[in-house]
Amino acid sequence: MKCKICGKENQAGAVFIHAETKISDYVCLSCQLESEMAGAKELKDIDANIKMMEGAVDKFKTIVEEVGSMEGEYPPELMAFAPLSVYKIAEEFLATLKIRRMELLLKEDKTIRLKYELQQAIEKEDFEKAAQLKSQLAEEE
Repeated sequence: MKCKICGKENQAGAVFIHAETKISDYVCLSCQLESEMAGAKELKDIDANIKMMEGAVDKFKTIVEEVGSMEGEYPPELMAFAPLSVYKIAEEFLATLKIRRMELLLKEDKTIRLKYELQQAIEKEDFEKAAQLKSQLAEEE
């Protein structure tokens, strides 16, 4: 099937059927994820999405390690649903989220960014990093 948004064929995804028109649309997993994450405009939102995707990538990796790629066992039209294919899509999207995070960080005022990173370090109990960030923040203010 061909994705309505990006036009790629044979990608993992879902078929959506409009209730009123009964017309179906196919959207690949990459486009679904991109659409869902488009609203994430703040660092905390991006970080939450990154955490979620890291968990998904770890789960897909475990599946691939347990069952293998299974690439030869799927018909070509279902190849996108092979464990390795889904794992690769999740990894690519995680990388996209991390790039988006870096872009947001670069746009932020340095003091705001340092305060946010300090808060994150304290929440993760990374007190060494928190001390470094606190020093940097003191220099900025």
